[in-house]
Amino acid sequence: MLHDDFITQLLNMEDSLVKVDNIETDLSEKVKYVHISTKPVPAFCEKCGSRMHSKGHDIRKPVHSMLQDGFKLVLVYKQRRWKCTNPGLHLPMSDEVYLYGRCRWVILKNRDTLTCQIPQKPDRHFRYFMDIYDYEEKFRKTDPQLMLMRDLKEEYIQFNSRNSGNRDNAEKELPLLIDKYLSSGVDEFADIARSLKKYYEPILNSFIMLERTGSRGPYHSRLSNGPMEGLNRKPKDMKRICRGFDNFEHLRNRFLFAERKNAPVLASPRSISQVRDDSFTGAKRGSYTKSKNTLFKDSEPEA
Repeated sequence: MLHDDFITQLLNMEDSLVKVDNIETDLSEKVKYVHISTKPVPAFCEKCGSRMHSKGHDIRKPVHSMLQDGFKLVLVYKQRRWKCTNPGLHLPMSDEVYLYGRCRWVILKNRDTLTCQIPQKPDRHFRYFMDIYDYEEKFRKTDPQLMLMRDLKEEYIQFNSRNSGNRDNAEKELPLLIDKYLSSGVDEFADIARSLKKYYEPILNSFIMLERTGSRGPYHSRLSNGPMEGLNRKPKDMKRICRGFDNFEHLRNRFLFAERKNAPVLASPRSISQVRDDSFTGAKRGSYTKSKNTLFKDSEPEA
């Protein structure tokens, strides 16, 4: 067993409060466990200066790559946990902090995805049963403008879903929505209104419905630059995965190869439509006739 002074010098422990409690050696795993801890000294809070009390110990096991006589060194550090018991420093959580920290989903979720008919549940902070309407009333009391912002957000969501595939109707309602945002008195929605005016035509074109043909047949979707953005991301992902390319022709050929039609999946000579087709099973595997008796037939010595 090593001496405590040697261990402290080896680990470069200049703190006089650190002491070595025990050293254990596992010969089978070739690991040496060094148990260290700090001497009990008074600790004071950095905020209020009052004396703190110990809540117990935390055990940490950092593994060092350093070897000692062919053994791996594992430090088992026993550290105290301190808690300030000054009652004037730890104030109870306010209603605003609780609402915006744990109940913000009430105002961030869309109204069509929010189920308002859920049963009331007990709330530990307010100490009575509450439902979604009660939480909305609490938010309204903290800031009346907050619910106005939520209603303005819902106005655009309803406008977007109501006019899907109807560009002419969207062209009639969009100026009314812009005027409502500008006259709302909310700076954030005034910025949104200016963005809607700036990209007026592209936003109206996004309501055009087109018929597309995919791997599963024809379908309808709105006009969007999403497919082009997805195509532009593929060469970026290739560069990121390969940590860059020195040869541009290599990158170009790899991108064209990845975007070829009827590309095989996982190096199998099948197209994407065949892979997605459950009825296509391919060639059946032959019987496996090899037995255990024939494994070592050639290696048996002759009599």
